[in-house]
Amino acid sequence: MVTIVNLALGVPLGALAGYLGGWADTVIMRAADILFAFPGMLFVFFIAATIKPSILNWAKEIGLGDLARTGYLDYAVVIIALGVIGWAGLARLIRAQVLAVKEREFVIGARATGVPTSQVIARHILPNAVTPIIVAMSMGMGDIAMSEGYLSFLGIGLQPPAPSWGNIIAENAGRYWRQFPQMIWLVFIPGLVLAAIVFAFNFFGDGLNEALNPEIVD
Repeated sequence: MVTIVNLALGVPLGALAGYLGGWADTVIMRAADILFAFPGMLFVFFIAATIKPSILNWAKEIGLGDLARTGYLDYAVVIIALGVIGWAGLARLIRAQVLAVKEREFVIGARATGVPTSQVIARHILPNAVTPIIVAMSMGMGDIAMSEGYLSFLGIGLQPPAPSWGNIIAENAGRYWRQFPQMIWLVFIPGLVLAAIVFAFNFFGDGLNEALNPEIVD
Protein backbone atom coordinates (compact mmCIF):
# COMPACT_ATOMS: atom_id res chain seq x y z
CA MET A 1 0.00 0.00 0.00
CA VAL A 2 2.86 2.41 0.70
CA THR A 3 4.29 1.62 -2.72
CA ILE A 4 0.91 2.33 -4.31
CA VAL A 5 0.73 5.69 -2.51
CA ASN A 6 4.24 6.53 -3.66
CA LEU A 7 3.33 5.66 -7.26
CA ALA A 8 0.05 7.58 -7.11
CA LEU A 9 1.84 10.73 -5.92
CA GLY A 10 5.33 10.46 -7.38
CA VAL A 11 4.60 9.39 -10.96
CA PRO A 12 2.07 12.10 -11.94
CA LEU A 13 3.87 14.87 -10.04
CA GLY A 14 7.27 13.92 -11.46
CA ALA A 15 5.85 13.60 -14.98
CA LEU A 16 4.15 17.00 -14.80
CA ALA A 17 7.29 18.65 -13.40
CA GLY A 18 9.48 17.25 -16.16
CA TYR A 19 7.07 17.76 -19.05
CA LEU A 20 5.56 21.16 -18.22
CA GLY A 21 8.59 22.78 -16.60
CA GLY A 22 8.24 26.39 -15.51
CA TRP A 23 6.22 27.13 -12.40
CA ALA A 24 4.88 23.57 -12.17
CA ASP A 25 8.40 22.19 -12.05
CA THR A 26 9.44 24.80 -9.48
CA VAL A 27 6.50 24.19 -7.14
CA ILE A 28 6.71 20.38 -7.25
CA MET A 29 10.47 20.18 -6.90
CA ARG A 30 10.57 22.74 -4.08
CA ALA A 31 8.00 20.67 -2.22
CA ALA A 32 10.25 17.64 -2.73
CA ASP A 33 13.25 19.65 -1.54
CA ILE A 34 11.40 20.50 1.68
CA LEU A 35 10.95 16.78 2.37
CA PHE A 36 14.60 16.09 1.55
CA ALA A 37 15.70 18.86 3.92
CA PHE A 38 14.61 16.80 6.93
CA PRO A 39 16.13 13.48 8.02
CA GLY A 40 13.85 10.92 6.44
CA MET A 41 13.07 8.66 9.39
CA LEU A 42 12.82 11.60 11.80
CA PHE A 43 10.19 13.17 9.55
CA VAL A 44 8.32 9.85 9.39
CA PHE A 45 8.34 9.61 13.19
CA PHE A 46 7.01 13.16 13.44
CA ILE A 47 4.17 12.55 10.99
CA ALA A 48 3.17 9.21 12.52
CA ALA A 49 3.21 10.55 16.07
CA THR A 50 1.22 13.64 15.01
CA ILE A 51 -1.52 12.11 12.89
CA LYS A 52 -2.13 8.96 14.92
CA PRO A 53 -4.01 10.68 17.82
CA SER A 54 -6.00 12.73 15.31
CA ILE A 55 -7.07 9.66 13.34
CA LEU A 56 -8.02 7.74 16.48
CA ASN A 57 -10.03 10.68 17.86
CA TRP A 58 -11.76 11.18 14.53
CA ALA A 59 -12.71 7.49 14.39
CA LYS A 60 -14.18 7.65 17.87
CA GLU A 61 -16.16 10.82 17.09
CA ILE A 62 -17.88 9.24 14.09
CA GLY A 63 -18.67 6.04 15.95
CA LEU A 64 -15.80 3.85 14.80
CA GLY A 65 -14.31 3.26 18.22
CA ASP A 66 -14.40 -0.51 17.72
CA LEU A 67 -12.44 -0.13 14.49
CA ALA A 68 -9.85 1.98 16.28
CA ARG A 69 -9.39 -0.74 18.88
CA THR A 70 -8.86 -3.45 16.27
CA GLY A 71 -5.61 -1.90 15.10
CA TYR A 72 -6.59 -1.38 11.46
CA LEU A 73 -6.16 2.36 11.79
CA ASP A 74 -2.53 1.75 12.75
CA TYR A 75 -2.02 0.51 9.19
CA ALA A 76 -3.48 3.78 7.89
CA VAL A 77 -1.06 5.77 10.05
CA VAL A 78 1.96 3.84 8.76
CA ILE A 79 0.80 4.04 5.14
CA ILE A 80 0.19 7.80 5.33
CA ALA A 81 3.47 8.51 7.15
CA LEU A 82 5.64 6.49 4.76
CA GLY A 83 3.67 7.48 1.66
CA VAL A 84 3.90 11.22 2.32
CA ILE A 85 7.70 10.97 2.51
CA GLY A 86 8.42 8.38 -0.17
CA TRP A 87 6.93 10.12 -3.22
CA ALA A 88 9.60 12.83 -3.40
CA GLY A 89 12.46 10.57 -4.47
CA LEU A 90 10.28 8.83 -7.05
CA ALA A 91 9.10 12.18 -8.42
CA ARG A 92 12.71 13.28 -8.96
CA LEU A 93 13.47 10.03 -10.76
CA ILE A 94 10.43 10.36 -13.02
CA ARG A 95 11.24 14.00 -13.74
CA ALA A 96 14.74 13.09 -14.88
CA GLN A 97 13.40 10.35 -17.15
CA VAL A 98 10.76 12.65 -18.64
CA LEU A 99 13.36 15.34 -19.35
CA ALA A 100 15.44 12.75 -21.19
CA VAL A 101 12.54 11.47 -23.29
CA LYS A 102 10.32 14.48 -24.00
CA GLU A 103 12.59 15.88 -26.74
CA ARG A 104 12.75 12.57 -28.61
CA GLU A 105 11.36 12.54 -32.15
CA PHE A 106 8.30 10.42 -31.44
CA VAL A 107 7.22 12.74 -28.61
CA ILE A 108 7.72 15.84 -30.75
CA GLY A 109 5.74 14.17 -33.53
CA ALA A 110 2.90 13.35 -31.14
CA ARG A 111 2.72 16.95 -29.96
CA ALA A 112 2.83 18.20 -33.56
CA THR A 113 -0.21 16.11 -34.47
CA GLY A 114 -2.21 17.63 -31.64
CA VAL A 115 -2.16 14.76 -29.15
CA PRO A 116 -3.32 16.06 -25.73
CA THR A 117 -0.70 16.49 -23.03
CA SER A 118 -2.18 13.76 -20.83
CA GLN A 119 -1.97 11.22 -23.69
CA VAL A 120 1.55 12.27 -24.61
CA ILE A 121 2.68 11.62 -21.05
CA ALA A 122 0.68 8.42 -20.53
CA ARG A 123 1.22 6.76 -23.93
CA HIS A 124 4.57 8.01 -25.18
CA ILE A 125 6.71 9.16 -22.26
CA LEU A 126 5.92 7.02 -19.21
CA PRO A 127 6.13 3.66 -21.04
CA ASN A 128 9.71 4.58 -21.97
CA ALA A 129 10.50 5.43 -18.34
CA VAL A 130 8.93 2.36 -16.73
CA THR A 131 12.19 0.44 -16.20
CA PRO A 132 13.72 2.74 -13.55
CA ILE A 133 10.30 2.95 -11.88
CA ILE A 134 10.15 -0.83 -11.49
CA VAL A 135 13.70 -0.98 -10.15
CA ALA A 136 13.17 1.90 -7.72
CA MET A 137 9.94 0.41 -6.38
CA SER A 138 11.39 -3.06 -5.89
CA MET A 139 14.41 -1.71 -4.01
CA GLY A 140 12.26 0.76 -2.08
CA MET A 141 10.12 -2.01 -0.60
CA GLY A 142 13.05 -3.05 1.56
CA ASP A 143 13.30 0.46 2.98
CA ILE A 144 9.55 0.47 3.60
CA ALA A 145 9.77 -2.80 5.54
CA MET A 146 12.65 -1.46 7.63
CA SER A 147 10.85 1.83 8.29
CA GLU A 148 7.71 0.04 9.42
CA GLY A 149 9.85 -2.02 11.80
CA TYR A 150 11.33 1.18 13.26
CA LEU A 151 7.89 2.73 13.78
CA SER A 152 6.45 -0.37 15.43
CA PHE A 153 9.53 -0.86 17.61
CA LEU A 154 9.16 2.70 18.94
CA GLY A 155 5.43 2.28 19.57
CA ILE A 156 4.08 4.69 16.94
CA GLY A 157 3.44 2.17 14.17
CA LEU A 158 1.51 -1.09 14.21
CA GLN A 159 0.47 -2.19 17.67
CA PRO A 160 -0.58 -5.62 18.96
CA PRO A 161 -2.56 -7.58 17.90
CA ALA A 162 -1.39 -6.35 14.47
CA PRO A 163 1.64 -8.44 13.45
CA SER A 164 4.95 -6.64 13.04
CA TRP A 165 8.59 -7.65 13.38
CA GLY A 166 9.23 -4.37 15.17
CA ASN A 167 6.60 -5.30 17.77
CA ILE A 168 8.10 -8.74 18.23
CA ILE A 169 11.59 -7.34 18.76
CA ALA A 170 10.39 -4.65 21.18
CA GLU A 171 8.21 -7.04 23.20
CA ASN A 172 10.81 -9.77 23.47
CA ALA A 173 13.63 -7.34 24.25
CA GLY A 174 11.66 -5.70 27.03
CA ARG A 175 9.90 -8.69 28.55
CA TYR A 176 12.27 -11.63 28.21
CA TRP A 177 15.78 -10.78 27.07
CA ARG A 178 16.64 -8.41 29.92
CA GLN A 179 15.59 -10.98 32.51
CA PHE A 180 16.85 -14.04 30.66
CA PRO A 181 19.89 -13.15 28.50
CA GLN A 182 20.09 -16.72 27.23
CA MET A 183 16.85 -16.06 25.31
CA ILE A 184 18.61 -13.70 22.90
CA TRP A 185 17.20 -15.75 20.04
CA LEU A 186 13.77 -14.18 20.71
CA VAL A 187 15.24 -10.88 19.54
CA PHE A 188 17.80 -12.23 17.09
CA ILE A 189 15.45 -14.32 14.94
CA PRO A 190 12.84 -11.61 14.10
CA GLY A 191 15.68 -9.15 13.49
CA LEU A 192 17.34 -11.65 11.17
CA VAL A 193 14.09 -12.22 9.27
CA LEU A 194 13.58 -8.47 8.83
CA ALA A 195 17.15 -8.08 7.59
CA ALA A 196 16.62 -10.97 5.16
CA ILE A 197 13.52 -9.27 3.74
CA VAL A 198 15.40 -6.00 3.23
CA PHE A 199 18.34 -7.74 1.54
CA ALA A 200 15.97 -9.80 -0.61
CA PHE A 201 14.25 -6.72 -2.02
CA ASN A 202 17.61 -5.02 -2.61
CA PHE A 203 18.98 -8.04 -4.47
CA PHE A 204 15.74 -8.29 -6.42
CA GLY A 205 16.07 -4.64 -7.45
CA ASP A 206 19.69 -5.18 -8.49
CA GLY A 207 18.65 -8.16 -10.58
CA LEU A 208 15.88 -6.19 -12.27
CA ASN A 209 18.30 -3.37 -12.98
CA GLU A 210 20.74 -5.74 -14.69
CA ALA A 211 17.95 -7.48 -16.61
CA LEU A 212 16.08 -4.37 -17.76
CA ASN A 213 18.90 -1.85 -18.22
CA PRO A 214 20.36 -2.29 -21.72
CA GLU A 215 23.39 -0.16 -20.83
CA ILE A 216 24.71 -2.74 -18.35
CA VAL A 217 27.03 -5.17 -20.10
CA ASP A 218 28.62 -8.16 -18.38
